[in-house]
Amino acid sequence: MLWLLLLLAPSPADTANVPPDSQNVDIVYYGARRVRFLAQQERVILLDSAWVKYRDMSVYADSVVYDIRKHTLSAHIHQLPATNDSVIFKTASERVTGTELHYNVDTRRGMMRNARAQVENGWITAREVWLVRERVLNAVSACYTTCDLPHPHYTFYGPRVKLLMDDVAIAEPVILRIGPIPVLAAPFWLVPVASRRKSGLMPFKVGNALDQGYYAKGISYYWVLNDYADITFLADIMTRKGIQFRTEAVYIVNPFSRGSIQGSYIREFWNPVNPGQRRYSFNFANASKLTPLTDLDIQAELISDTAYAPDYAEDRLDWLKQEVYSYGALTQRLRRLGRINLRFERHTYYMRHYDYLLLPSITIGFNTRPLPFGWNITPTATFSRRLEKADSNGIDTLTATRLAPAASFNLTSPQYPFGTIDITDRLNFTDYRRHYRDTARAPTQNINHEFSFGTSQKILGIFNTAEALT
Repeated sequence: MLWLLLLLAPSPADTANVPPDSQNVDIVYYGARRVRFLAQQERVILLDSAWVKYRDMSVYADSVVYDIRKHTLSAHIHQLPATNDSVIFKTASERVTGTELHYNVDTRRGMMRNARAQVENGWITAREVWLVRERVLNAVSACYTTCDLPHPHYTFYGPRVKLLMDDVAIAEPVILRIGPIPVLAAPFWLVPVASRRKSGLMPFKVGNALDQGYYAKGISYYWVLNDYADITFLADIMTRKGIQFRTEAVYIVNPFSRGSIQGSYIREFWNPVNPGQRRYSFNFANASKLTPLTDLDIQAELISDTAYAPDYAEDRLDWLKQEVYSYGALTQRLRRLGRINLRFERHTYYMRHYDYLLLPSITIGFNTRPLPFGWNITPTATFSRRLEKADSNGIDTLTATRLAPAASFNLTSPQYPFGTIDITDRLNFTDYRRHYRDTARAPTQNINHEFSFGTSQKILGIFNTAEALT
């Protein structure tokens, strides 16, 4: 391949008093299988697999005409039948393909016809793209889509679009098209195309379902509140159900707290079976470090009915969801004593018509203490109060209360030639009281004592063996 070097900025005649940086020259590299140099016109014509490189900019095309005096280039493709050739324009942060390019290497401005560029989470195509300044594009007759097919199923079309690379795309106006057919229109639309978090309107999807009718889902606005939190407002329009409103918020304040809040609500005005039915869901999750020694974890779930998640969930795993689980756990570490864990828990099984409430559960785990002869002891104490309820469609109802205090300790030996010894002793007390059809049954009390003795070995440093007797 032939290649030439052109100096765009000649060195000064007297460089004695010139700073070193000013002696740098910008060089344009270019080449092709065939190169023609027109001296009188000060042009270079590159034919067949042409390329030009200048600073961080590169151009690849079938043919390139470079004007040495004006520092401009024009790139073209042959457009032969059954070919997928295109002009490729690349910089450190951008890659645009098209059929024709005109570019000024000094001003770094240019224009490309039939352009296509990949942005964050999607593609943008346009009849013309003008690079007005670095990382800012103006597009004429542009389309944005998240579908990577040559002929996407849907596009957001805008006759005038400004694209701020790695930031946002602004269209005035915007038209949603299913194939070539216009469906919806708006006076403007802002689509974030940044790899980092950026507020703006998000693309949505349209379709048809047997139970929901024609729908437009995920009509949303993503709002970046600050460096630590953001929130998304969403709406799903379904011709056979109604309008479902959803909210998703996320916050991360490391290392102190992180969590999320999700909620949804719909009143099914257009449901022919049960018009006006109100349905909702709520989910809250939080993990906080209140102090260096105190942790708080919370998860709360609430749902209107067991069929709500399968009816509207996009994730197939949610279609099988038949239970709701909530809990709160407060853990306090005591430097010289151990740790205390206070836990509240509720679990509802819709299919089994059963739920239980753990209110509360307390665990005190003491630090491991050394004993003579290299042994160690770890004591633990627990208490739980469990409320249970089971029914058969509200006819046969069983409620129960279970109190269960317990204490245990674990002894661990040092390493002996035959292995280590592990001894566990546990004492449980259970008080179980039941009410069946509002009639009290005789309470039941149990005392259980468990003792276990075990040994473990590591043979040849590879095989682990263990023996235990309970």
